[in-house]
Amino acid sequence: MIFASIFLGEEVGWDRALGSLVTVGGVALVARAKTRENTQLAAAAVAAAAAAGGAADVEGADGGAGAGAAAGAGSGVFDPTPYP
Repeated sequence: MIFASIFLGEEVGWDRALGSLVTVGGVALVARAKTRENTQLAAAAVAAAAAAGGAADVEGADGGAGAGAAAGAGSGVFDPTPYP
């Protein structure tokens, strides 16, 4: 919309600007909530693995897709890889 205004001379009214702001703000809030949810799930997995005396299977901890994907999924430890 901004580019249409700049390059094409398209008029941007207050209603379109407000609609764009609400849309971008909503997307940002959903992305932030999803990031927090994933962080909490990973922290819970680490805590559960530590309580069980094992190593946590967290994506990126081993530099890859998680130890469960390489060592056989289904170990009961949280594996955040979307497609094992």
